[in-house]
Parts: sequence; structure tokens; C-alpha cells
Amino acid sequence: MISTLLVEYSAYVRWVLAGLLLAMLLVGVLLVRYDARRTSAALSVVAGLAGLALTAWPEPAAALDEVRCAVQLSVPFQGLDTLANIALFVPATYAAVLACRRPVGVAVVASGVSALIELVQALVPATGRVCDTNDWFMNTVGTALGVLLAVATLAVVRPRPPDRGRPPAVSRP
Repeated sequence: MISTLLVEYSAYVRWVLAGLLLAMLLVGVLLVRYDARRTSAALSVVAGLAGLALTAWPEPAAALDEVRCAVQLSVPFQGLDTLANIALFVPATYAAVLACRRPVGVAVVASGVSALIELVQALVPATGRVCDTNDWFMNTVGTALGVLLAVATLAVVRPRPPDRGRPPAVSRP
């Protein structure tokens, strides 16, 4: 389903992903500027749940006849499937780092979640999914990109100092 959608609209996928990345960065700048960590955390959860839903979406019955798990560690930086696997983890990890300011912890947890997803796909045939170690690797690349973008955003954008209820300055003649 998802692969079919990506192939049918392949001419637009890169543009849509670039637009989403730009929107994510703009929202991220505002979240840091206004120190909206709770909102960042909520966005991270929503993006993470969306990613889990996409990886849990059952494939057609034909996928059940295939190999249950492809164990390989190549660098397949080509094709829409690879791009989708990278993009899957960028928003959630970006927002998570903006929320908790712990890039290493977020990277470790996100890579572990990706490995767990692949393990479930390998062990539970009812999902109709096939695990692939390259999917884990590309998800981890997406995790690294999300973390690096968040660290860069935090380094460049400074939160506004809180307004402590100071009275406005009075001009004197």
C-alpha cells in the first residue's frame, strides 16, 4: 500500500518531503523561541505514533510468501523506499530533542525502537511485513538527521527570556 503510493506519485514525493522538512524546521524554530517543550513532546509523540502506524500497516498477502527477514548491511541510498525509511524517523526525533534537550538519549531510544519494529516484523508473520536490517539502518540515519537538525536549531535559536511581569518603562521628559 505505502510502497504503491510512493511509486504512483514518485514525481511528487521528494517535493512533498522537502516541504515537510521546511515546515518542520519553521515550527521547530518557533518551539525553541517560545520554549514550548510540552508542545514539542506532544508533536514527538504524534509523529512517533504516525511512524508506528505506517510500519504496522499490513502489506498485501503476497508479502507473506517472501523471505521473513533480509539480513544485510549495505548502504542503499537510492530509491523511494530508502528515502521513506530515512524520513520516517526525522520528525519524531527532531521534536523529541527539542522537548528534552538530550540528543544522545533520543538517538539511542529511536534506533532501539526501529530495531524492535524490525524484530516484531520478523517474529510475527500476521503483520504481513518483512523485516530488513537496511530498514533499521535507514531509520537510524533518519534518527541521526533529526537529532542533528534539532541540535543545530537549538544552537542557532535562543529562547525568549520570560516576561517577569515588569512594568513597562516610563519615558521621562
